[in-house]
Amino acid sequence: MSALPEDVGVIPGHPHYAVTREGAVISLRRGRALATQVSARGYASVKLGRGPRHLVHRLVATVFVPNPEGKPQVNHLDGDPLNNRASNLEWCTQSENQLHAVRMGLQPPVVWTPESIAKRSASHRGRVTTPEQRARMSAARKGKGTGPKSPEHRAKIAAALRARKIGSSGHVR
Repeated sequence: MSALPEDVGVIPGHPHYAVTREGAVISLRRGRALATQVSARGYASVKLGRGPRHLVHRLVATVFVPNPEGKPQVNHLDGDPLNNRASNLEWCTQSENQLHAVRMGLQPPVVWTPESIAKRSASHRGRVTTPEQRARMSAARKGKGTGPKSPEHRAKIAAALRARKIGSSGHVR
């Protein structure tokens, strides 16, 4: 195998495939670029042999973009998921990626409006908890286990609650 040009790098874990700085994935056995498939979310991917599909931007970043902080995600600086040039990619955290998407106008910011609060409240409306369930949830929050396991245990908890005079709201009277 001859030496590869500077703008081409072998993909780690896949010695028969290489990627260019421009985002092309090449089969070193056949000497030609692999066909890409674009997902519904707009990202290009390729098959390297018989394994699963690999996202092209992650392959380019793995070979050409340093990741000294070990960040888990790859961000497209211009917001175009098909621009897989190494100069357009950076490693980032999920929160950095989300913030970048909001700043680029690719995703709306999360804002709690009266409508969104009402919608969330409506999804929880109608849920009724019994005093026993509230006691179990309270005990779980205090790290006292997951609650009664048997009818005898339930009776013990109910007696203890009556002795402490805990009302139906779960508060001590």
